Amino acid sequence: MTDIVREWEEFTLGNKLLPKVRSDILKSWERSKKYNIDREKHCPLLLSPKEENLKLDLDSFSFLQPLFPLLRMQAIDFDCLIAITNSEGVVTFVDGPGRLLEKANICNLVIGANWSEKYCGCSAIGIAIEEKKPISVIGPEHYCASLHDIWCTSAIIHKPESKDLFMALTMIGDLAYKPIPISVVITNSSLIESKLTTILYTDRVFLYNRFIEKNGLYNTSPFLLIDSLGTILHCSKEILSEFQLTKSDCVIIRNKPKISYDQLQMFESDIILGKTVIPALIEPIGREKRIIGYIIELSHCFSSASVSSTNILAFSCFSSKPQKTSSEMQVSISSDLIIGKSSAFVAAIEEAKIAAQNDLPVLLLGETGTGKEIFAKFIHQNSKRSKETFLAMNCAAIPKELVVSELFGFEGGTFTGSSKEGRKGKFLLANYGTIFLDEIGELPLEIQGTLLRVLEEYQILPIGAKSPIPVDVRVIAATNRDLQLQCMKGTFRKDLFYRLNIFPIYLPPLRDRGKDIELLFIYFVQQISAKLKFSQSIDWDSILPVLYKYSWPGNVRELKNVAFRLIAKNLQKKEIKSEDLLSILHNPSNETEQGQLHHKLNSNELEQSIDRESFHFEKTKKELFFSALEKTGGNASLAAKLLGVHRSTLYRNLKKFSSQNLK
Repeated sequence: MTDIVREWEEFTLGNKLLPKVRSDILKSWERSKKYNIDREKHCPLLLSPKEENLKLDLDSFSFLQPLFPLLRMQAIDFDCLIAITNSEGVVTFVDGPGRLLEKANICNLVIGANWSEKYCGCSAIGIAIEEKKPISVIGPEHYCASLHDIWCTSAIIHKPESKDLFMALTMIGDLAYKPIPISVVITNSSLIESKLTTILYTDRVFLYNRFIEKNGLYNTSPFLLIDSLGTILHCSKEILSEFQLTKSDCVIIRNKPKISYDQLQMFESDIILGKTVIPALIEPIGREKRIIGYIIELSHCFSSASVSSTNILAFSCFSSKPQKTSSEMQVSISSDLIIGKSSAFVAAIEEAKIAAQNDLPVLLLGETGTGKEIFAKFIHQNSKRSKETFLAMNCAAIPKELVVSELFGFEGGTFTGSSKEGRKGKFLLANYGTIFLDEIGELPLEIQGTLLRVLEEYQILPIGAKSPIPVDVRVIAATNRDLQLQCMKGTFRKDLFYRLNIFPIYLPPLRDRGKDIELLFIYFVQQISAKLKFSQSIDWDSILPVLYKYSWPGNVRELKNVAFRLIAKNLQKKEIKSEDLLSILHNPSNETEQGQLHHKLNSNELEQSIDRESFHFEKTKKELFFSALEKTGGNASLAAKLLGVHRSTLYRNLKKFSSQNLK
C-alpha cells in the first residue's frame, strides 16, 4: 500500500513517469487530472432543491422500494455502506450501519450528490460507470486524498430491455476492515437486475390494464402511457411522428408536484417530448404504495383530428360490397385479415396495439380458428421489430424428439450423418425479431423448463454446443387450452405459465362477435368471387339470417371455408340462395369434431329458427331504410347512397315494406 501512496504522490504532483498501478486505475487518474480534480479533497456536485426536482426524479426510482429491505440487511451483515447511483453517477439510494452513515454524510455520499469522475475523480463509482464493468478501488488508489481511508467496489446494473448501463451498485467500507470480494457485489447487482426486471414487468402489466380501464377503447384524444422511468409504453404513431420520437425515447415530466400515494390526483405540468416542451394533463398511477407510471393527455396541444377516431368498419348490412373508411384501413392494414367492429374484437385489437409498443411476452387465448397467428403477425408488424423476422412454430406438429433441435438447433457433427455446419434453431433464426409458439400447451413437459430458462436468461444452448448463445427475441405464444387447468394437473409448468401470461389477450369466438359474421363472410365471398370470376346474384336477404343462427364451432377459419365452398359449388347458378348455404352447413364434413359433439342442429330446427330470424331481420331492415329517408329529407338518391345500395333496390324494398305488416 505504501508503494501505491508513493506512486499516487508522484503522479498527482506532475511526475511524468508512468506509475506502477493497475491499468484501470491509471486511466481513471489520467481522466481525473484532465477534469482538474483537487488531489486533496473530493467535491461531489450537490444539486440545489430546484435542480434536484428537475434533474433527479426520485419517483423514477420508486420501483427499487421492494429491494430496500434486502439492501439494508446486506449492508448490516457486511458492515458497510450500500449505495446506488444512476447512469450519470448521481446517488439515488444509500444505507448502512449508523456510524458509517454519519461518515457518508460528512463525505457527501448523500442522495442527489454526483459521484462521477468529473467531480470526485477516481473511485469505484466513477470507473464502473465510465468503463461499464465491475471494479474495486482500495485506499490510495482513489485520486483524492480525502478518500484514502476507504475501499469501494462497484458493479453495473443493466436496463432490462436494452442491456444498456442503467445504475451502479457500490459497497463501501473502512480501510481498517477487509474489503468485500468483488464477486459479492457482482452477485448482488445480478440479483437486483433480475428482481428489477420482474418488478418492472409486473408494474407495466398493471399500467396497461389500468390504461385500458381508464382510457376506454374509443377515446379520440391522444394519450401516452409511461412507466416511472419515463419509458413510453403506449403512444400513437401520429404523436411519434409529430414530435419526432422513437419508442426508445423517455418522457420527462418537469416541475412535478410532490405526490401523496394516499391522494393520487391529476395535475398539469410541462413534459419534454423529444426536443419539445409542451403542457399536458397527467394522471399518476399507484401500486403497492408507490407511483409506477403516468397516463398523459395531450389534448390541449395536439389535434385529435389527426388521430384515428374509430376502429369500426363503415359497413352497410344491405350492400353486397362492404364500404371501408380510411380510418378503418389502419386496423386491417395487415397482409392478413384483421377485420371487425364488435366491442369484444375491438378490445382485442386495442390490447394488441398496446402489446406492440413493448417487448413483454404475449399469450393469445381463444378457441381454434379465432385468428391467433394473424394477431401475432399484427403485433409484430406494429412493433419496433417489424423489419426483422417473424417466425411461427406449431408446438403440436413437431415430434417430441425433435422439439429441442427445432427450437434451439444443433452443432455440426452432433448426430451421425448430420450436417457438418449444424443447423440453426427457430430462436436463432428469429433473432432480433419475433417467434410465435402456437399451441404452446402441447409443448412436452421436459422441454418447458428449457424454454423458461431462455425466457429468463435470453440465452440458448444448441445441442452439442459448449457455451450458450445470447438471443434477443420477442416471444408470442398461443393456445386454445386452459393452461391453468393444465398447471393443476401437472402437465404444464406453473413458472412457465406465469412467465408467458404477463400480457394475455383473449380472442372472442365468432359466435360472440355479432355482425362481424356478416362483415367477414361478405369479405370472403368477394375474395373468392374475384378469384373464380363469379359475378352472379346472391340473395343476401335469405342468406344472412342463416349465417347468424349457425354457431360456427370452427370460428373464422370455418366461415372462410364455407364462403369459398358456397361460391365454388355454385358457379353455374344464376343466383345463390339460403338453400345452397344450408346444404353446406348440414354437410357432416363441414363441422369439426367439436362441432359434431356440441353444435348439431337438425334441418327442421334450423329452418324454423331461420324463419324467426328472418322476421326480425326484415323488421330491422325496414327501420333502417325509413331512417335513412328521414335523415336525407326524403331524398331517395341520398338515402340509397347512405345505405350503400342502388336506388332501384331502395324503391323495390320500400314497395315491399308498404305491402307488409311488420310491427
